[in-house]
Amino acid sequence: QDNSSTSFVSAVERAVGESGDWDGYGMLLTGLMPLPAALELKKLHENLAMGAFDTDSLLYEALDTGDILFGVDQQPYLEGYLPIPFLMHAILTKNSFAGHALRTGPRFIIAPPTDEEADCKSREYPVCSVKRKLSVTT
Repeated sequence: QDNSSTSFVSAVERAVGESGDWDGYGMLLTGLMPLPAALELKKLHENLAMGAFDTDSLLYEALDTGDILFGVDQQPYLEGYLPIPFLMHAILTKNSFAGHALRTGPRFIIAPPTDEEADCKSREYPVCSVKRKLSVTT
C-alpha cells in the first residue's frame, strides 16, 4: 500500500466508523483514480459493494475477480459529439429525430470486454482494419 492508498483507506474507515466485512455498504467511485486504493479497502472489508464511472484495464480485472460490481462507460463520443451533427441535420433539413430512441449512453459494464472488443477499443474503433483493393469492372 502506498501513502495515498493508506490515507484513502483510513479516511473511509473513519467515516464509516465500523469494523468488519461491511455487509450492506456500497461505494460508487466517480472516476478511476481512487480505484487502486478502493481495492485495498475491499481487501479489508470483503462485503463492500463497489461500482465506478469510466473503464480501464484495472476495472476490467476487478470485474473479472468480482472485486467490483460494475463500471459505467460514459461513451463520450455518443454523449458529447453526436448531438452536434443531429443539431446540424435539424437546422439544414428542418427535420429532426424526434420520436426515435437514440441511445447515447451511458451503459453499465458488468464484465470485461472480449478480446475483440478490447482490440477494437484500443485501436479507437476503426471502420476497416484491412485496406482492400477496389476493383472496377466494366
